[in-house]
Amino acid sequence: MKKTTLTLVLLLAILSAATTQSLQDRTLKSDLVIEGKVIRTESFWNAAHTKIYTSNTIEVFKVFKGDLPEDELLLLTEGGIVGNDFQFVTHSFQVPEQGIGVFFL
Repeated sequence: MKKTTLTLVLLLAILSAATTQSLQDRTLKSDLVIEGKVIRTESFWNAAHTKIYTSNTIEVFKVFKGDLPEDELLLLTEGGIVGNDFQFVTHSFQVPEQGIGVFFL
């Protein structure tokens, strides 16, 4: 039992390390890195009424990498809530309105 548990723990640690990107890796792979705050979110159906998207307006405080001529950025993401309908997309951008963070885009 101890050997199985140890093997499982080591496997989970290896998988976790393999999927975790360092800050340096994320920065190198991103065209734009900013610090900002989500000031508005609005979810809507696509034209075919098959997917829900959310429009996230981000107030930009600082640009660490890349060029951004505006003080706001509009980021469209999959998933959201429209009326009584919702679509949840795993591994997608999900920050609550008024959430502050560093965004790697």
